[in-house]
Amino acid sequence: MNILFIGNSYTYFSDLPTLFGNLCRQNGHDIRVDSVTCGGRKLYENLNEFCTDLNPNDDYAKKIAELLDEMEYDVLFLQEQSCLPILNPQTFLAGVMGLSSVIGAWRTVLYATWGRADGSDTLTHYGWTRESMTKGLHESYCRAAEIVHAEVSPVGLCFAAAAEKHPEIDLYDPDKSHPSYAGSCVAALCHYKTVFGEMPADLSTLKLDDAVAAKLVAIVDEVVQAEDGE
Repeated sequence: MNILFIGNSYTYFSDLPTLFGNLCRQNGHDIRVDSVTCGGRKLYENLNEFCTDLNPNDDYAKKIAELLDEMEYDVLFLQEQSCLPILNPQTFLAGVMGLSSVIGAWRTVLYATWGRADGSDTLTHYGWTRESMTKGLHESYCRAAEIVHAEVSPVGLCFAAAAEKHPEIDLYDPDKSHPSYAGSCVAALCHYKTVFGEMPADLSTLKLDDAVAAKLVAIVDEVVQAEDGE
């Protein structure tokens, strides 16, 4: 199975693509994982290589084009800039539609992110709460997924459920935006459940405390199953 991640720092923190790939291989899946990420990047910016009215010399869009020359992808993960799906859903949708069409993977999965941690300047600036930002993001990702016939990996909802049930596990980097290592593990687990329909049996590659791992697995399993059942 060939998988491509396109996103920004929410994807490259803790090298999520490698975490996910190692988790898959450790649980018996033959998998190749590639990624194209850049901090603050918006999905539509990756279309530069394919849109003559934009800069055709963009390094990241060129990398996507080069990967497509050598590889066909089974699963495409798309992760948008952290606020854009709420602030400009049409631009978000344009990026999703463009990339999913150009790459033509068998499955497109939208990596739905989370609201910023309490105390974040972003929440104050826009008058959001962590809960309202998470809800707004999830709804926007779900609308886009319905339009392009994609799936949603509900990482943001997993963050919210973990914060409610296990506040002692800090899923945020000190900047109150990016994921901590545990947060990236939540994303890897959520992506695994979304792709394979089950939780991984062997978690040792994540190198989490056993008790923490068990709590996160239970949260992710419950959240993804509930979303799939809707």
